[in-house]
Amino acid sequence: MGRISLASEKLGLVGVNRYGSKYKIIKYNNYSDVWVEFENGEKTHTSYHNFKEGSIRNHSDISVFGVGFLGKGVYRSKINDEISPQYETWRGMIRRCYSENDRLRFPTYSDVLVDPLWFNFQIFAKWYDENYYEVNNEKMTLDKDIIKKGNKLYCPEMCIFVPQRINKLFIKCNGKRGKFPIGVTWHKDYKKYSAVCDSKHISWHDNPTEAFKSYKKYKESHIGQVAEEYKNKIPIKIYESLLNYKVEITD
Repeated sequence: MGRISLASEKLGLVGVNRYGSKYKIIKYNNYSDVWVEFENGEKTHTSYHNFKEGSIRNHSDISVFGVGFLGKGVYRSKINDEISPQYETWRGMIRRCYSENDRLRFPTYSDVLVDPLWFNFQIFAKWYDENYYEVNNEKMTLDKDIIKKGNKLYCPEMCIFVPQRINKLFIKCNGKRGKFPIGVTWHKDYKKYSAVCDSKHISWHDNPTEAFKSYKKYKESHIGQVAEEYKNKIPIKIYESLLNYKVEITD
């Protein structure tokens, strides 16, 4: 009678996990054998200790930088106690766009967003597996704006994986540029404008517009050369985007 009474006392008890999701006990066998149901209908096997501590997770709990959730599916955040590559890439993408600290450190991401579809880790991880590839032993990175220059949304249609060397071709140090166009610096000792690409001096000019033109010609040629190096190693849409890339004075 005591066990039956204890089980009946526990049935229906309501708890809240650390993410604010409510659940209730729907079956209590013993302290280590408890079933709970969340408000969205998801059922989970747990212990009464976890019930009281609020350490039970719903797959829909928003747990990553205020927007991301694990979702229900085959993909896991860890494999053999190590962060999975899918989860590491996904979390890094979410962090860049929604972490207040990262937005302060990297102002270029202040207006970049993630497609709500990809708030669900399961959906992103499936896309990752369908689109990820490797080039020799190079590090691969997730890119959002080679396919469409100036794109501000991480989404399935615009994102691609590229070797880190290609990704670095398009990194801009806006905070260090100053008031001049991209690729242009002023040297007070020479009273000249310098066209500079990747810390390499290209040519001297009397005005910033001419310096930019020199930088533009050099940069586009360099991107084209890199494209040819990777022609048979990267998807054709990336190759074509590199060949067609145009540097603008407003970049």
